[in-house]
Amino acid sequence: MSDDVLKHILHEHRHLVRLFDDAYESFSKISRSELDDSELNEALQNAADDLEVALEDMITHFNQEEEVLFVEIENRFPSMAEAIESLVQNHEAIAADTRWLLAFSGRRNHKSAEFEEALSVVSRVRDAISAHTRDEARIYGEALSLMDEASRAKMLDEMKEL
Repeated sequence: MSDDVLKHILHEHRHLVRLFDDAYESFSKISRSELDDSELNEALQNAADDLEVALEDMITHFNQEEEVLFVEIENRFPSMAEAIESLVQNHEAIAADTRWLLAFSGRRNHKSAEFEEALSVVSRVRDAISAHTRDEARIYGEALSLMDEASRAKMLDEMKEL
């Protein structure tokens, strides 16, 4: 059923948001100057670990969507091409911000104001993922409801193979 594809997508989005929530918490503690030097380094490493996993999982997820769902939806419903292009642009912006955060968390000797910027970027990414989730649910829901069950099941299998 179309719900299976949407469930798969939403599960992955929730996973990504949790990783960004953890990174936000690490940066938040640092920006509030709650940590001594060893705790600061540990918090930065934790943020870097969370962001590295997020980026790897995100790239896999985005590839699944772009190589399977987007292609299939655009082929079947050319009128949705503009909406699909917007989703691709969202992917690129989210990945760019995540790469910036990962590079930031790998550096040392930050100024406290830089952590405010990192918090802002993490918040922007979390908000972008939430908005992106809503947009995908709307677009996928519409397209998937017009497709037969066998086509939907095939797409889900192809996504999971990537």
